[in-house]
Amino acid sequence: MGCTVTVQAGEGGHTVLISYMAGFPRTYEPGEGVWGFTFGDSISVQAKPDTPYYSFKHWTLSFTDGSPPKDELSNPLSLMVVKNIIILAVFNRESYPPETQRYHLYVSAEPYQGGTTNPPVGSSLGFDAGTYVTVTATANPGYIFDRWIKDGQVTGITAPSYTILMNSDHYLVAKFRTPSTPQPRTLTILAPSGYGHTSPSTGTYTYSDGATALVYAYPDAGNSFLYWKLDGTISDTISPTRITMNKDYTLQAFFTSTVPPTTPPPTTPPPTITYSLWIQVMPSGAGTTFPQAGQSHVYNASTSVVLKAYVNSGYEFVQWKVGGSSVGAGSGSDHAYTLTMNKNYEVLAEFREVEVQTFTLRVVVNPSGAGSISPYSVGNHSIKKGQSITLTATANSGYKFVKWYMDNIAQQEGVRTLTVVMDKNHDVLAGFSPEAGTYQGILAVTNLPTAAVLEGRYFNFTIQVTNTGLAVWTPETVFVRVQEGNWGTNRILLAGSVSPGTSSSREAGLTAPMTGAGNYDLTLQLVYVQDGSAVPFGNIVSKKILVGSTVAPPGNVWDYFRGWLMWLDLQYSDPDKLVATMMIPDCAKYRIDGWGELEKINASTFKVDIDLKELVGVSVNQNNRCNKTHTYISSTSLPNNFIVQVYSHGIYLGVFTFQNGKVTPPSPPEPIFHWPEWFTWLLVTTSIGTFLVGALIYPRFTWAPKKV
Repeated sequence: MGCTVTVQAGEGGHTVLISYMAGFPRTYEPGEGVWGFTFGDSISVQAKPDTPYYSFKHWTLSFTDGSPPKDELSNPLSLMVVKNIIILAVFNRESYPPETQRYHLYVSAEPYQGGTTNPPVGSSLGFDAGTYVTVTATANPGYIFDRWIKDGQVTGITAPSYTILMNSDHYLVAKFRTPSTPQPRTLTILAPSGYGHTSPSTGTYTYSDGATALVYAYPDAGNSFLYWKLDGTISDTISPTRITMNKDYTLQAFFTSTVPPTTPPPTTPPPTITYSLWIQVMPSGAGTTFPQAGQSHVYNASTSVVLKAYVNSGYEFVQWKVGGSSVGAGSGSDHAYTLTMNKNYEVLAEFREVEVQTFTLRVVVNPSGAGSISPYSVGNHSIKKGQSITLTATANSGYKFVKWYMDNIAQQEGVRTLTVVMDKNHDVLAGFSPEAGTYQGILAVTNLPTAAVLEGRYFNFTIQVTNTGLAVWTPETVFVRVQEGNWGTNRILLAGSVSPGTSSSREAGLTAPMTGAGNYDLTLQLVYVQDGSAVPFGNIVSKKILVGSTVAPPGNVWDYFRGWLMWLDLQYSDPDKLVATMMIPDCAKYRIDGWGELEKINASTFKVDIDLKELVGVSVNQNNRCNKTHTYISSTSLPNNFIVQVYSHGIYLGVFTFQNGKVTPPSPPEPIFHWPEWFTWLLVTTSIGTFLVGALIYPRFTWAPKKV
């Protein structure tokens, strides 16, 4: 039976999920989401605050079967999955980060393609109050740097590097132009010489590059106009004069000096005076304006111009700045502001980014790889609050779509589309099921142990799987189930993905049962996971595993070894060292778990108790013999004459006697056999000397002690 666990985290932290499925721990961080488990699986969740300003408070556990919710304080929280459950981690805000006075520098370029800046164009950087920030401009090919505009005002700085003091928020524009781009030109009209005046009057005026400036000369009564001087040189003798503004010029009118009558003559109305308007958007791309930003607009003097601002997505309008001073945000949805053109103006339309509240949409496909979702794929997606989205599920080859689950609630079966309104975080799961023939395969098991395995011991073998179906197998969707017996786990994972028509093998292992010696059934079969449940498929592999346990030898050790061959070789070459070698008749059935101590009974008597063990339930193979050797080091020198008594689990085996270079063989306990019938003395000569050696010749057991 499958169960779902929904893990959620409140503001200020996240969770870590540890799953113990298949007997192996797997960690997921973050652990938020909807997870499928088998009934009885064990999991652990841990809550982690994201910042030092939050701390863990408690867990809230809710159940879909109507059980009342409850709170848990332990962290991490461990539980067994026995029904659908929703786990929410709740965090406390402990404090808030300290605030520091900081100002922002907004950098843009006009035109945008004209060049780059450092900090980059479009950046909005925060700096501590009193910081000096240097901004550099680099023209792109085909452009040249022209000037800096700070907070809507032309700075007059034409160098490509500009240092600004962060004593407030600042808006800095790097102006670029092409070599052929018209640039503003100034005409300075000086006070006339003689009696007369000009129109425009004395002052400095701005014109577009290449524009024509028209200036009139009006003599006072009784006087006449003489000529114009352009940059100090006589240029014209008629009025008006026309000047092509391809550079900055200085103009002066010259009249006669006759004192005019007291009654002024009638004057000719002056020509129309115009002023220019330049609008800049900050930050670049945040919105648009009317009139259009980034262009020079010319209006007659006293003209009322209605400025309008329109925001782009993700921004809001802040204010208008005229000549560097705020005049407010205007009125209405278009932020209208009326400006009277009584001089040249540079206007800044200031916008700022708005924080858009979003919710998380988590998309899951079950089983994994069974299909696809559009337009949002499997995973977590941040979506604007209130947005309505429609998801479409498409089954992959070998699968069919079943139904949607939204926030663990099943939707209408067979409807592939699902509309979600992002009014909160949502978890959606597209459920698929395999078509007939989707999961087909062959399981083979080799290299199983041929000898008995001890209780509780780990043993290895090889599994090979062949995918003859339509779906790709992954360790999350297909595994080998151990169906019978307590083998330490109930599933063996695949080594990796297995595509249709291919095979894969891996080394696997299990732990032998602890329920006693005997033959145990080991049954294996392939299964795939669907809706949290394991569905078997393919062939069943059933094997017998021999499990054994170890016990001490029976009380009558000689009877116990009757019919087997065993030597105990005691070598005495050094006064403080005794080397013992035992030949085990079958190392698969018998073993030595301990040699015991060389225990001194008295000045000439020593005792050794050997820990012999038998593996129950194993037949003897006399061809599987092996030698086991152990060296005894005495704390004092061994005497020339001594005996060694040999025991196993307190049962007397025999005694070796070393006396004046003579070794007496051990005497087995009666009534196993009689000495005169099976005993022979041998005279052995070695490099050390000549010794009399006793050899026990017995069909089932032989002792061969010697001194070297």
